Amino acid sequence: MDDRTARWQPRLSPAVIAAAVTAMIALATPATAAAANPFPRFRAYIATTFGVRNPRYSRCPQAQRLQGGLALCEAQFRQGPRWRYVSAGVRRNGTIAFPFTRTWVRRWRGCPVHDRRFVPGTLRVNNNDCGGASLMASDIQHAVLFRSGFPRRAFVHGTNTAGFGPRVEYRCVRNNRTARCVNQLGDSFRYTVPAADVPGARPTARVTECGNFAVTGFARGTWTGYWTRRVVLGFTPVANLTTRAVGCADARPFALHVARTGQRRPEGYVCARRDFYEAFDIRCTRRGRVVRWQGGV
Repeated sequence: MDDRTARWQPRLSPAVIAAAVTAMIALATPATAAAANPFPRFRAYIATTFGVRNPRYSRCPQAQRLQGGLALCEAQFRQGPRWRYVSAGVRRNGTIAFPFTRTWVRRWRGCPVHDRRFVPGTLRVNNNDCGGASLMASDIQHAVLFRSGFPRRAFVHGTNTAGFGPRVEYRCVRNNRTARCVNQLGDSFRYTVPAADVPGARPTARVTECGNFAVTGFARGTWTGYWTRRVVLGFTPVANLTTRAVGCADARPFALHVARTGQRRPEGYVCARRDFYEAFDIRCTRRGRVVRWQGGV
């Protein structure tokens, strides 16, 4: 190539090249980067909002990448004497959606009856979450009553828990009538089952298990479905239906009717209902007859 040809070749100045590179980086972030991996954006949100750069536990699992580009993330860490839980969604463009946080001091406290969903026995927690622990305590009591044994694991109830194993999975150890359960983050609860529920010391009025209702549809103002002894995944108006001095043939339509209508005094019964996040507990009594169940997700 001679000098005459070289004079016509376009030349880019360093300033033009730097501007082009900057524009390419701007196009790639934060939208593209957040959509591909929302974890750095979530960690940056925690650092700027709460001043914590390396939380003990933080996750944005692949199982929580929802349609529309929203990714659900959560974290838990300690700030001085208090613990903090943070959850939020990260959109495709890198913005934060639905932020939530709560704090507590980690110490043991007892749960009163109205905070433990009327679960009999004694319940103590170290993270100030009696509602969540009571749902797991109800599962333990049900296993002791009808499976003649304490479970080795308990799981937090609710939607969008897949991928958050260190927080939602508890390992349990039995000591006499007490189950102590703890997750990987140190959150723990202790549930002591009533002596009458332990095999070998059953009460005079036998407890009857009537199963769970699996919903298949909704027609003519009521749910359609079938009864099963298996665990029902997703929403159900009646789960863990148990009775004393009442047959299952009468208790099943009765429970569906009360769950649908919300009546407090149906057919001479007096019903007490306790509502929780995505769940509820109903206990109806009438002259020694008891019908009790849970519902929700």
